[in-house]
Amino acid sequence: MRYRRLLTISAALVICACSGPVQEVSTEPGHDPGGTTVHAAPRVDRPLDATGAAACSILNPAQIAAAAMDSRTAEDRSNGIATACHWDSVDRSGGMTLTLNLDTSFDLVYTSREVIDGFAEISVRGFPGVREGPPGSSICTVYTAVADTQVFAVEVNSGSTDLAVRPCEVAEHAAGAVIDSLSSRS
Repeated sequence: MRYRRLLTISAALVICACSGPVQEVSTEPGHDPGGTTVHAAPRVDRPLDATGAAACSILNPAQIAAAAMDSRTAEDRSNGIATACHWDSVDRSGGMTLTLNLDTSFDLVYTSREVIDGFAEISVRGFPGVREGPPGSSICTVYTAVADTQVFAVEVNSGSTDLAVRPCEVAEHAAGAVIDSLSSRS
């Protein structure tokens, strides 16, 4: 599943951090180190601190219901890299997973634009985000940076090819609810 991509990205950061010195590369627009395009991620203007937040407790039952998910199905999928929670949809045809990583730079997600299917820059309540999900897909993931090294992902799987079900709209709305909840903690 795509929620594991954020976990994989985090693992890559850990491996890179432990592998020795890293040459700094400018991310200024127009800088071209060896023929590749460098895309600098937008910065978070008003960072939030999600330290100590558990994914299964960030959203309240009303916010979960607004995403057509059943709050009673919360399943903790946390591991040593991130805190994560999965909820089944009310009709049990799909689900939503919230993954919160407190040690991932948004730059890593943002510069993966060449490999993210359906990459689109978005803003979630004024916070920089990336939407992954081509039109017509039954799965959509929204990555949102709340601080320089704090990124969360909301993945929605509609479990349906019904065009009335729009997983990206649900994922973006749920990402906004996560921002609301984190803002109220600060």
